[in-house]
Amino acid sequence: MGLLDSLVSNAFRDDKAGRVIVFSGDRRNRGYIVRSAAEELKIKSFLKMFYCAHLYILVLGMMLANAWSTFLIHLEGMGRPIEHNGTKHGHFCGSVLRGRGTTVFLSLAIV
Repeated sequence: MGLLDSLVSNAFRDDKAGRVIVFSGDRRNRGYIVRSAAEELKIKSFLKMFYCAHLYILVLGMMLANAWSTFLIHLEGMGRPIEHNGTKHGHFCGSVLRGRGTTVFLSLAIV
């Protein structure tokens, strides 16, 4: 996994005294000293897991945006869906409201 290793290795630096410093990635360039090799490995494994999830979410989002835009581009070929959906939803809502109105009226008349 060369991509993840290169992303993670960019967060670590060695200072002049030989200590390992990890940078958080914010604009202030503030680093934190890593105290042991075990802690360095834990931070590296966490960053690899984070970047893997981050890249997965980015790719999934791009694929979803591409699918939605492709759907919207080819929407005209389906033949005026806005008017079609409006009439279908209007008939559905009217029938539901008539049914609800009837049951509410009957329940009030019985009481």
